[in-house]
Amino acid sequence: MDIIVGTMLGDAKMEFSNSGKARYIYELSAKHKEYLFSVFALFTGLVNREPKEHQHYDKRRDKHTTSIRFSTITSFLFFPYAAMFYTRIPNTRKVIKVLPANIGELLTPRALAYCC
Repeated sequence: MDIIVGTMLGDAKMEFSNSGKARYIYELSAKHKEYLFSVFALFTGLVNREPKEHQHYDKRRDKHTTSIRFSTITSFLFFPYAAMFYTRIPNTRKVIKVLPANIGELLTPRALAYCC
């Protein structure tokens, strides 16, 4: 839980459906590959494949970048975190990432170590 909370305050995200399942996705710049692999190792048993590199064109910086990411299996285990960190925009299908109202209770020393 601490690792998910901490990383969700930074670059992690969730994909989820109305079925009550979600998956955790963590993506960082390729220059942080070792750190990403250390987080990946903590999710052993909840992932099906190794992290992969992806290339993107960053319009804001007008340059190509390389990132590396992994995602977990889709599971009921992750849905409470998705519900905690995302809210639906009324009358749309869009969701936005939000800071949980009880973030003070969730911020343990370990969560802060993985934050941002």
